[in-house]
Amino acid sequence: LNATLTAAASEGKAKILSEPKIATLNNQAATINVTTQIPYVTSNVASTGVQTQSVSYVTTGIQLTVTPSINADGRITLQVNPNVSQPSATAAASSTGAPAVDSRNATTTVLVRDGETIVIGGLITDTLQDTISKIPLLGDIPILGWLFKKKTKTRVRAELLIFVTTRILPD
Repeated sequence: LNATLTAAASEGKAKILSEPKIATLNNQAATINVTTQIPYVTSNVASTGVQTQSVSYVTTGIQLTVTPSINADGRITLQVNPNVSQPSATAAASSTGAPAVDSRNATTTVLVRDGETIVIGGLITDTLQDTISKIPLLGDIPILGWLFKKKTKTRVRAELLIFVTTRILPD
């Protein structure tokens, strides 16, 4: 599986975002965060009329929480909760100034054997991107500039696949 993913990434057909490893105890949740803090400015006007500004942050990225439970037969019941968020390309910022965030999440419980890999998919984004290419200077001429510009719409579809491999570690 690892060789297949590496080959797909080298051909440009896939992009490996992260390869974290984490260990946890039986029946204890473990969380992996691959996130970014996006700053935004908020303004407040006090009753005295003084305006103050402060910086707040919104978190975007990938958060994966797993809770393993080792059964008597040696199999593992695994609760998996991936949450993926990113700044919205279409929604407007809120009235507080916070950027809009698109989120996708899933919750599942699976039964696996030691060493097995599960794949979580279906976390899909589908966006339209507008790109304008122009000839320098000529593309900036009012009215006639559109003769020297090219507007392209590109549809970008991406599916996030999360691979989780379970291993029971010896005491």
